[in-house]
Amino acid sequence: MTPDLNTLLDKYATHSITDDERQLLFQLIATGEQDEAIALILDQQLAGGIYAAPGDEMLKEQLFQGIVTSDRYTNAKISEPRVRHLRTTRFRYTAAAIFILFAAGIYLWSINKGHHPETRQIEPGVVKNDVLPGSNKAMLTLSNGQHIVLDEAKNGQLAKDGGAVVVKSADGQVLYRPAADRNDEAMLNTMTTPRGGQYQLTLPDGSKAWLNAASSITYPTKFNKATREISITGEAYFEIFPDKEKPFIVRSRLGDIKVLGTRFNINSYDDEPDTKATLAEGAVQVNGILLRPGQAYVHGKVVPTDVGQDIAWKNGVFNFNNVTVQQAMRQIARWYNIEIVYDETINEEFIGEIGRGLSLAEVLKTMDGAGVHFKLEGNTLHISR
Repeated sequence: MTPDLNTLLDKYATHSITDDERQLLFQLIATGEQDEAIALILDQQLAGGIYAAPGDEMLKEQLFQGIVTSDRYTNAKISEPRVRHLRTTRFRYTAAAIFILFAAGIYLWSINKGHHPETRQIEPGVVKNDVLPGSNKAMLTLSNGQHIVLDEAKNGQLAKDGGAVVVKSADGQVLYRPAADRNDEAMLNTMTTPRGGQYQLTLPDGSKAWLNAASSITYPTKFNKATREISITGEAYFEIFPDKEKPFIVRSRLGDIKVLGTRFNINSYDDEPDTKATLAEGAVQVNGILLRPGQAYVHGKVVPTDVGQDIAWKNGVFNFNNVTVQQAMRQIARWYNIEIVYDETINEEFIGEIGRGLSLAEVLKTMDGAGVHFKLEGNTLHISR
């Protein structure tokens, strides 16, 4: 049975919404047919002061205008007449927009630790020289030391190495096929993404790996041993092809992760104080400790985690819910290939989501004023209160 609008809104607000339900919610919003119902529900929320001060017309209008720039909302296929209508609609529909913007990934709150949320106005003119978001960029290093710049390489066969043919598919990912001679030779290849890059790889056994920015993965061109062993640095998301006879083992700064068939994420950046393995589906063992879906391994312990937040990067989103400024800025620095300088001590947290497809200026305009201010000088982003 399809959930009703009220249920969808409630499930989104409580972070219990599924991907299919989230898409359904955005589609309902995009049609425009549910405006009155949405406004009625949100008026009740606004009256309670949950999302914003009901009388702050300027803030509502600023937030509402941002909806037309949201990738996730636009993906719901809003028609151009609908966009014009949204731009000119006033109080009642701007009330609805506050929730919609949050759901679409445009609105962030700042929280002073130990205090209640505080809404602030978005200030324009944060950066003069914009920086484009990261894209599909990576370097493939073959066993003989040859380097292939994948984002510049043409689709089709790239090389033959260790009994396998390396191919760049039509959708831009790298995959491995057995060579015609079918020998058992297996050599090591390494894929590396720069800051401002990401890439997708299909391993020789059919398992899939997504590399985040500033990451690497080393793997054999064929899995012809009793185990399928790879190693990574940085961050990667995996969908492992099940094979009970050949356990899949990932070696990282976090330790060894043993799986049979599952979906999980590993965040092991050197500049992150907390290395983390998150299980989305199936079961894995991290250093001999069993994880179940919805759990993560951090500092030798199993803890509950927000899987959607941990793998948001793979889905094209910055999820900054209850994230400190420092945590958020490390993600932004890697994705936009910039340096971060704190001009004074910052003790703030964010709540909200922002699409990774936005330019740096668009992201910072959304965040600026939410307890922090930004100034980009060359490739260095200065942060102050």
